[in-house]
Amino acid sequence: MDKRLFSRQRIAIKAIIRFANGPAHNCLIREFSHDGLLISLDQPAEQPSSLKIDQPALIDFSLKNQPVTLRVNLAHITGAGLGLRLSEHNPADLSLLQQAAQQQQNEAIDSLLRATPQLTLNLEQRRQLIQSTNRLMRSYLDNRFEAFFQAIDRSLFEAAEQQRTHTDQQRYLDLQIQLRALGQRLTQQTVNSLCRQASEIAEGRLPASAAQEAQPEQGHAAAQNSLSLVAKDAFENWLVVRMVISRAEQRLQEPLLALQVRIEAAFAMPDQTRIWNPYSPAAIALSFADAIDSLAMTLEQRKQLFQLFHDVLMQSLDKVYAPLNQLFMDAGVLADIDISAYLATQRLAAQGAVDVSPEPTRCAAGPVPAQAQLKETGTVSQSAFSTASRLLSVERQLRRRPGHAATVSAMVSMPPEQLQTTLQQLQQAVLQGRTQLESPGALRQFLQSSVAPGQRLGSQEQDSVEMVESLFEHIVHNGQILEDLRSELRKLEIPLLKVMLKDPELFSAEHHPARQAINQIARLADQRSISVDDNRQVVIEAIRTLLADESDNNEAFGKILSGLDERVQREQQLFERNLRRVTEACEGQQRINQANALIEQELTALLANHALAEPILELIDNGWKELMRLSYIREGVGSLAWEMPLVVLDQLIVRTVPGQWDEKRLRFSAKKLMNLISKGLSKIPDSTARHKDVISDLDNLLRDPENSEVKTRHFIPANAPAGKPDATTEADPLVDKDQQRWRKRARQLQPGQWLERHSQGKDSRLYYLAWTDPDGGLMVFCNHRGSKAEEMPLELVAELLRNGGLTLLKDADSPALEQGLDSLVQTVYDKLAIEAAMDPLTGLKTRREFIRALGDAVSRARDGEARFALLFMDVMQFKLVNNTCGYEAGDQLLQSIATTIRDTIGNTPVAGRVGVDQFAMILPVDSQNEGFRLAVALKSAIELRRFVSAEHSFAIACAMSMIAIDKHSPEPMELLRSIETVTEMSKKSGHRDIQIIKPGDTRFRERDEVISWVTRITRALDENRLKVRCQKIAPIADASAANTHYEILLTVVDEHGEHLAPADFIKAAEEFNRMGAVDRWVIETVLRWMDANPEQLAGFGGFSVNLSGCSLNDESFLDFLFELLVSYNVPRDKLIFEITETAAIDNLADAADFINEMKEIGCRFSLDDFGSGQSSYAYLKRLPVDFIKIDGAFIRNIAEDTFDFALVKSITEMGHFLGKKIIAEYVSSVEILEIVSQLGVDYAQGFHVGKPMLLEQLLTSDIPLEI
Repeated sequence: MDKRLFSRQRIAIKAIIRFANGPAHNCLIREFSHDGLLISLDQPAEQPSSLKIDQPALIDFSLKNQPVTLRVNLAHITGAGLGLRLSEHNPADLSLLQQAAQQQQNEAIDSLLRATPQLTLNLEQRRQLIQSTNRLMRSYLDNRFEAFFQAIDRSLFEAAEQQRTHTDQQRYLDLQIQLRALGQRLTQQTVNSLCRQASEIAEGRLPASAAQEAQPEQGHAAAQNSLSLVAKDAFENWLVVRMVISRAEQRLQEPLLALQVRIEAAFAMPDQTRIWNPYSPAAIALSFADAIDSLAMTLEQRKQLFQLFHDVLMQSLDKVYAPLNQLFMDAGVLADIDISAYLATQRLAAQGAVDVSPEPTRCAAGPVPAQAQLKETGTVSQSAFSTASRLLSVERQLRRRPGHAATVSAMVSMPPEQLQTTLQQLQQAVLQGRTQLESPGALRQFLQSSVAPGQRLGSQEQDSVEMVESLFEHIVHNGQILEDLRSELRKLEIPLLKVMLKDPELFSAEHHPARQAINQIARLADQRSISVDDNRQVVIEAIRTLLADESDNNEAFGKILSGLDERVQREQQLFERNLRRVTEACEGQQRINQANALIEQELTALLANHALAEPILELIDNGWKELMRLSYIREGVGSLAWEMPLVVLDQLIVRTVPGQWDEKRLRFSAKKLMNLISKGLSKIPDSTARHKDVISDLDNLLRDPENSEVKTRHFIPANAPAGKPDATTEADPLVDKDQQRWRKRARQLQPGQWLERHSQGKDSRLYYLAWTDPDGGLMVFCNHRGSKAEEMPLELVAELLRNGGLTLLKDADSPALEQGLDSLVQTVYDKLAIEAAMDPLTGLKTRREFIRALGDAVSRARDGEARFALLFMDVMQFKLVNNTCGYEAGDQLLQSIATTIRDTIGNTPVAGRVGVDQFAMILPVDSQNEGFRLAVALKSAIELRRFVSAEHSFAIACAMSMIAIDKHSPEPMELLRSIETVTEMSKKSGHRDIQIIKPGDTRFRERDEVISWVTRITRALDENRLKVRCQKIAPIADASAANTHYEILLTVVDEHGEHLAPADFIKAAEEFNRMGAVDRWVIETVLRWMDANPEQLAGFGGFSVNLSGCSLNDESFLDFLFELLVSYNVPRDKLIFEITETAAIDNLADAADFINEMKEIGCRFSLDDFGSGQSSYAYLKRLPVDFIKIDGAFIRNIAEDTFDFALVKSITEMGHFLGKKIIAEYVSSVEILEIVSQLGVDYAQGFHVGKPMLLEQLLTSDIPLEI
């Protein structure tokens, strides 16, 4: 880590250095900072042998035809050259060096641009590009500024506590108060300045800020030739900012140069003027410096402020520069330039290692090798559209039935030209009102009816139609679009589909005119629009214009865009103007509240210990407080205007309070004191008409301070406004834990978020969180017009969130199409998950899904919510039908039985095909007799009907068993195994009656065995009989050790030293609430190993530790983890916690809170057994996990099972779309590994990758980390 006080900047300037009276030596200045230079001699052999540290020297060079001489002292001698410390600081010299460094960077940029084909963006494209970059930058800065102001608030308070005098302490507290009050305004002023500069560049104008970067702070307007005359404090202030800029620019050289080159290419000026980078560290720091220019602060405070500004905001700029560069590349600006290679060769050239031509290294163009193409198909694009396309392809595979493929293959796809003609005809029919698209699926029905015999829509066309309809289904039913405009917006399905078929990149090009136009139309049709009534006709006319366009590419999208943009921008400006009025009023009131609190505090400190004459208290209540408030707001704390009212009161105390007379404390004569009081009151309106009497009474008091007729009383402070909540509130035992969690969630709300307010008997209203006070105790909400709607204390917001009176609208500000695309992915994936849960032959649930439903039923029955009966049936003639009539007849028999099951038991019970010829049902019943009657009815319905296939006729019989599900029921798998066993025994023995299983049957022996484990758990923990094993999780495409990690597994050692399978142990620990203790033992054991073996730990990516639902629900578990992480010094990014899908979804909000808390300190998370539960896309979006581990049940038979293959593919696609890494467990063979690799899975775990080993064996193992 670079620990220099001042950041260095690279430069290359030829110079001459002379030590004392010695000869001159040619040299090269390679780096410079405010503190000194680093040089290398052209002839190292000429380096004087008599050089000593601190030896003075002169270094001469020329910049911009100006001779420059610097006085330096030798600081150090290294192999890299000579380090020189500046003896004196000349601002003009430093400025020239800055300009020279900038000039050399500009030459590098020119070199890159000369070697790169120039892309010309038209004005509209430039505007669209800058709108996107501004949005991204605004989002980043809003987030980081919030963190910055929180950090500076804490830092100033800590600094104030360290000051020795009250005055110095007050100086820090004053700045803290100012920044609290002005934080949001300063943020907006800085961000708006940057975005305005960027917009000016897009319009072809050079912003004024471009000339400021090298100037000191006094307006940044002093000419360079007068820089040396700038006052010392102005130069030091500028230097503080400049050092922050230099440190950031040095660290971000590569992404910053890439961004500068792309800005130059995208917005080239006609006169070749150098273009200012509005997103550079210089632009950000200088805009912020301008914003805080009016704040009074010392140099030390300024250094403190900008140090945190660098650490909190500038330090993480790389996180925004990468997506900024990507936006330029997406727009086609220098997508293939290789900045890192260019910089590497330049550095080598500077060291004299190689000759470098001015041409930059470029990515090779040409055909992609076959292997690369194959590899690329496994890399999933982050585009929602491409993700949805692949998911739809998976869905088609799942939908295929025997015989369907042959029918499709015999048909030909409709030619593209014919489809475009059909769409044009439909477009005209809709325009003329002859056809309506009001109902979902109307577009698809029309196209299918237009297909000629023997034709069909191609797969791509089918997907496109389904996607467009799904998009608009979300847009028109998202609750925000005006109801009377929803049918109008559906008409846009046709022109959008036409563009989509012609241009498949529509949804991956953010600035596509069609995409932008539809987003703007949706904004104008939004209920939150300020001019919503006036917009109706605008929306209708825009849609009519698009429908009237007969061109194949619907060029009308581009034609209407500028008008729509202008209207949307005007609305946004109106909204922001109204919002600004509200926030300024809130900040003004906040400042008044702060003034009142400080006034009461100061008056209490001054007056509380004295019995005061009535006239003094009358003065305070009739104008003096108002004078102090006015002084605070206008002049601020520390000003003479603020101090004078307090001094006056102090003088009154000295002159009138018995025992306080001290001639040394007298500062004014009585006459002068009365003049000050009269002058002060004259500045305040005499609203009580008491000023004259107050002055007269005080004058009499000063003439006779010992007058016994004058009453006295103590000062009683007014109730100050609520300040920061008591820190003990969150830990108050009287406040329930759930309430504390909702308070925390309320406090996490940020200005700019949309919410929906629900009130009984009223329509829902849209609320925009406009302002929160610095202490988080009050929140102000605006309506869709930006006008104030309601203000609420934090407690009320928390309670409304808790009871549903307020709901946060996720992604409410996202454009309509972006929301629609996200919804499309969710819809397609959820549909896939449902289809994968259904048996394709019978339409009943698969065994896996049935077991999940059985688990839900057992849980509800144990909680006393409901009672159920579990029914199991084995078809006895299935093999006979199969062998006699063939598999097709066997399939028909199973389909017939499934139909009978549905007809008999209805839709409420859950029915599944759990074996080849076995079915199971979960019947919600009030009594066992009711379940038995349903079982009899079903058995009779199946056996009374003969199954006929061709000339064969079969009497069908079935073996059937039933068991009650109640609060005493065992685990789901145990229930299913028991009833399967009884049914199989009944089938073999020839019993025809329905078998009823009751408690005490031998099938419940397993439960007795589980109970016996309870004592073993305690003994295992007490006697250290638990052992930790680990199993490798290896990256598939990347064999680096850093990405390989190990899952922690548990094993139990019996009294003979044998390792037992932990399944029964864990099962019993969970059932009898001992799993929390087991989790804690495992975690501490792993952390102890990590702390003791740092060298071994550095060789791989860390450990993945399983957490049970018991730990997730334990309020004290988070504190336990924090304490351990303080005790053991381990890298937290090497600690991954695995939680099961079921545990996470059962406690979704709490699980998300827990994950966020741990991720904030660097830990990572994996969602285990994904696919075994509800597997909802919506749930997964709310869980910020890093990895998704697919349930091994889907991997084990993936080579043979088409549905497992399709589901794994869909989970992988969806996970990658959400930015998660995918892990496949149960990878037991080369064949399975190859399949999951082709599907794009990122990590593999299983016996083929590595068998479990004891944790201690990692110290001695030499197992290769790659697969």
